[in-house]
Formats: sequence, structure tokens, C-alpha cells
Amino acid sequence: MKKHISTKNSLIIISILIILLTSSCASVHPGYDVLPTKEIALKNISISSEFPHSLRSENYLYATFTFENMGNDWTQVKDVKIDLGDEKLNRETQILLGAPLNAWANGINLKSAVDDYNRQLLYTMIYLGGMGVAIAGGMKGNSGTAMTGLATSTAALGLSVADSIRGKLLDIENTSSSSSNNYLINSSFLIPPKMFIRKWIVLYNPHNEFPDNFKMNIRASDDKVMEYLVIRRMPPQKQEYNAI
Repeated sequence: MKKHISTKNSLIIISILIILLTSSCASVHPGYDVLPTKEIALKNISISSEFPHSLRSENYLYATFTFENMGNDWTQVKDVKIDLGDEKLNRETQILLGAPLNAWANGINLKSAVDDYNRQLLYTMIYLGGMGVAIAGGMKGNSGTAMTGLATSTAALGLSVADSIRGKLLDIENTSSSSSNNYLINSSFLIPPKMFIRKWIVLYNPHNEFPDNFKMNIRASDDKVMEYLVIRRMPPQKQEYNAI
């Protein structure tokens, strides 16, 4: 007699498919909105910030900023300054440039390689375990167990692929960011109409003290300085995060 998949197993499979779809898609603004604290702001420019987990390490803060131009005119930013909101923090925190930045990049590449290996090993173990459950369920004629095992293996495989895609996106971004033009505070930059660009920055604090939010001062082509609030982490009850 043919057994049907239970409602519980169907929900598991549907949930896994949703996770796979949402975890593998990319967006223009993957993080928090960066909003002006005053009335003055860059016209037709939407800004967001993200602090990728894959490039996070103790004492270092890696951040990417997306500038999207929704208007028809080119927008120039003359310079950007970071204000952590505390004089002591500003004194102790270093924005990496030159040789220190290159040394950090070499170190984080090695760390990322180790992390990637461990994640792929975990995905492989889950995949093999799920396949074992599926085979055992099939041999015993238990279609529910077999489908659950198969769904687990599919999820592990899908998450591995999604993780690889995210890694490739970061590789592409970091390769292009090797140019000094993509460092947030290095020089002036243009935001093309109807397009977006990404800038990045690395901060070092010997005590690993970074505020949950800080200010970013942007000077436009007319020398007007606009203050924006960068949110690194929200309180749990208010946290809203659009993941890649």
C-alpha cells in the first residue's frame, strides 16, 4: 500500500525550499538603511550598510556601504568621515590604510579559507547523514522517514551551494575593491544615475570596542556636510535585517 507524505514532512520540505530561495538571492541593499540625522541629505541617494559575518574578526570591524542613485544626475561625494560618537573611541580606533590594510587582507583570507573548509565539512556530514536516513527509511518502506532524510540532504546541498554563491559575490566585490577607488574614505567618488556602487572600510580597535551605531559625515560636491546614522546592531526586539 502506497504511503503518503505527512503534513509535517510537507511543511519541513516547504520550509527548506523557502530557506534555500531566500538564502541564495542577492539584493541591492542587504543590510540596514543609513539615514540622515538632519534635513540635509544627498538628493535621490539611498544608502545602506552591512557588516558581513564571513569577514568579521576580533578587534576588526569590516563594513560595506551601498550608495544607490535613483535620480538622473551624477552625484559626487568629496569625502567621508567616520565618527564613533566618543572621543576616546575615535582616538583608539584606527582606520586601516596602506601596509596595515594589506596585512589584514592577507590574514582574513587565511581565516576565511579555514572557515569555508569547516562549513563545507559540516554540510557534507549533514548531507551524508540525511542520505543515510533516507536509505534506511526506503528499505523499511517508511516513505515519511525517507522523505525527511532526503529533504535534509537537499537542504545541506542547497545551503552549501548558497554559501558558495555568497562567497563568489564577496570574491567579486573584494577583487574589485582591491582598487583604492573602492575604499570608503580614500578619495572622492561618483555615484552613476540609476545604478549603485559599493564602498568598504576596515576599522581596528585594540580593545574590540565598537559602538552599536555611529555617524558618517559625507561632504558633497557643493561642500555641504551631511550627517548620517550607521546602524551596526539593533536591540533584539527591534532588529530588522534583510539578509543576502
